[in-house]
Amino acid sequence: MVRQAGAHDVILYTEQDFAEATLRLTDGHGADLIIDAVGASTFAGNLQAAALRGHIVIFGAASSPADPFHPTCSWNAPCRSPAATCGTSCRPARRCCRAPMR
Repeated sequence: MVRQAGAHDVILYTEQDFAEATLRLTDGHGADLIIDAVGASTFAGNLQAAALRGHIVIFGAASSPADPFHPTCSWNAPCRSPAATCGTSCRPARRCCRAPMR
């Protein structure tokens, strides 16, 4: 159905690692826009799949609401991370996306 609507590529997030597939299909660029109605089970993948300065829109929570996270958590993420635009250097990502906000 989505191919008939004009989609070039289709990723079924329940059948494959959608973040990895997104990066592969975009030659490492990532998605400029992610629109997510799932929530918690896809949120971490959204952060990985988003392009530098990309946008993530969450409008639903089919799996449950995404956990809050502090926006500076991804400053140490690889440079393709949307939050790595603050002049930080590329370093291995820390796993703190589920850190509670204060």
